[in-house]
Amino acid sequence: MRALEHKLAGLKAAARRALSRVPRVGGGQPARLVIRLDVESLPAGALCGEAQGPELGLAEWQAVITSAVAWLGPVPVTFLIGRKGDHALLTALVRFAHRLECGTELVTDGTLMDLDRAEELLDAGLGRVRILVCGVSDELQQAMVGNSVAEATGAVVAFVDARADRGQHIDIEVATIWAGGVDAEIRAVMGWARQAGADGFRVIAPYRSTDMPADPELLDSLVGQGGFCRSPVATAEEIHAMVAHQDGKPGAPRKEGADGRLLSRCPVVGQRLEINSQGWAYACPFKTPVALVEGDLAQTVAKSAAHGAEVRGCDRACGHVELAPRSVWG
Repeated sequence: MRALEHKLAGLKAAARRALSRVPRVGGGQPARLVIRLDVESLPAGALCGEAQGPELGLAEWQAVITSAVAWLGPVPVTFLIGRKGDHALLTALVRFAHRLECGTELVTDGTLMDLDRAEELLDAGLGRVRILVCGVSDELQQAMVGNSVAEATGAVVAFVDARADRGQHIDIEVATIWAGGVDAEIRAVMGWARQAGADGFRVIAPYRSTDMPADPELLDSLVGQGGFCRSPVATAEEIHAMVAHQDGKPGAPRKEGADGRLLSRCPVVGQRLEINSQGWAYACPFKTPVALVEGDLAQTVAKSAAHGAEVRGCDRACGHVELAPRSVWG
């Protein structure tokens, strides 16, 4: 029964991602729910970071997930925790989402993720984890992510060991942000990730186009080749565009036609709905938040058409893995 539920949920999410790309049709229902437990990890300039308030408690978060499932069915749930690997509510929320048949994914820099914590999360039903490792030197890892290489790589090893100890499946992915001096160490990171037992490696774009290495040959040799590196060709194209337009803004300029109109619109509203730790809802962190979540999630999203209008009118195309369009099948 659970396998059937997951297949049906996957089909529904694929349909939402497909519709999000169709002008004047999609965008009403997000393909996944994103829960940001660490507001400090918001990108610089995120408008939702200006919306303050008390942090949601366990019952409030459970109400958010329950409302999302009632609205969308068992929807994939991503937990963004930044450096808060010890967040008191994380395990309980992963377990709650898992019990509602939602696929669960964790994105972390590895801080405070030891073997006991990894085993705890596996036992709760965590299905995927992405760990940010941007260098093999502390200098680069600290500059790019804010923690040490030992903390980041230790988290990868912890999840690999926890998987072996528990005999449970979890997809373990290492990701490197294409910014700063990562071009000098990215091959070493990918090689280490493979040897450590990770399932895959991903090159991801930064939120903003600034301080990005101009090494197209290296990037193309890593991305779009299949196999251990999971980044699609589209990722390389997005990063190339950002490198060519390093204006410090989110993503890169969206392409225009001969008449000056945008050739496409941003599909992020149909791709994701993020709720931050204070309960503010938004699809894009750089646009005015939808509203504070109160009661029914569908009604909360329906309260404001302004957020969707801002997104559709945006002249930027974002390449960051959290904002860029995912493939129809995820």
